[in-house]
Amino acid sequence: MRAVEHNRLAKAAVLAKAPTLAHDQFVIATVARLCSRTEVTRNYRAGIKIDLAKLAAEENDSRAAFRYLAELPLRPPKSLITIC
Repeated sequence: MRAVEHNRLAKAAVLAKAPTLAHDQFVIATVARLCSRTEVTRNYRAGIKIDLAKLAAEENDSRAAFRYLAELPLRPPKSLITIC
């Protein structure tokens, strides 16, 4: 649950134009979620990587943005596979 709160704080920091705080909170949220290996947490981590990429792009750091996107898992979620 702690990771959710750090993610919310990070998103609030993005809106408040505080990129350093946002980045730090996204990283903390990611680390907090590493303990669990469920499908939900994998999706959550992917969302955080996307948010970090957006933040980097807003700061005109395309290299960092692409690095975050390259860290995304290449396989679709199991829930999507069962639907198809």
